Amino acid sequence: MNIYDISARAGVSIATVSRVLNGSRKVSETTRRKIMDIIEETGYSPGTGRGKNKPKVRRVGILCTTLMSYHNAVTVEKLIHKLGTAGYETDLMLCGTEPAKKRRAVELFTDKKISALIIQGVDFMEYGSADNSYIAAAASFFPVILLNALLEAPGVYCAFCDLASAAQNAADVLFKKGRKNPVFLFPSMSERYMNMLEAFKNACAANGVECPPEYVHICPDAESAGAYVRTLLDGGFSVDAAITADAASANAVLCAAAKAGLTLPEDFEAVGFTPESADFLFFPFTSVNCRAEEICNHAADCVARLFKGEDAATLTVFPAIIQKP
Repeated sequence: MNIYDISARAGVSIATVSRVLNGSRKVSETTRRKIMDIIEETGYSPGTGRGKNKPKVRRVGILCTTLMSYHNAVTVEKLIHKLGTAGYETDLMLCGTEPAKKRRAVELFTDKKISALIIQGVDFMEYGSADNSYIAAAASFFPVILLNALLEAPGVYCAFCDLASAAQNAADVLFKKGRKNPVFLFPSMSERYMNMLEAFKNACAANGVECPPEYVHICPDAESAGAYVRTLLDGGFSVDAAITADAASANAVLCAAAKAGLTLPEDFEAVGFTPESADFLFFPFTSVNCRAEEICNHAADCVARLFKGEDAATLTVFPAIIQKP
């Protein structure tokens, strides 16, 4: 029995159950009594992350969708190292990108003896009106540190790189250099990438550049990004630049352009978002440093402050750094 079972049995949202557990007055007495009756009947104990059942050993959960993403791999490696150096044990879980599996992973952590949960939110948060409330509900058990995503809720501490502004700035850089037909290639429809896409389209509109549907495309990996650019070029589209999600994709589209006979960077150039300084595999490209090192340092510091009973910033934004080749 956990908070999600309680909510289903009571016929209310998990947020409502969380409010009752936290003593909020924003719940009617009838609903509060109904939930408390179920809790008393089932013998449910509200979590191990807070109160008298708090584990003596500080163990921090780390949750992300996959380590196949270079950005995720770098972030998780740095988190484990920094938390380990601080004397904390870590519990890593990979959940995939399906919303139901993300929710289930968070549920599983609420039943584990952890003191805090760090979520790598690059492709974790659902976009728009999709339900992310289960993350807020988990914060009634233990502090949730959300990286590279934003969720305003009690007990949730967010730290992210402002990639939407970076995407718009990167597009502006291309337009100022005379580019007229850039493509935007992104791996998923997560909140992060949808915000970046909107910023890219805003930059196009502000610079009087048309953005045809073909110039925006989902490419889940570097190979598909390169293949798509080659398809556009072979199809007669006048593509002269690409903004991609990572260094590998930036290199892939540059290789595709070179194989199509374009001269680099005169005829075609690329922008890639990277967790650290750019790693040029074949061709130089403009990189957007997402500052993984600083964000991981901040997360570890946030955990330490919360464990000491100190206040921590609920929102910290790191501006991205655009690095030209």
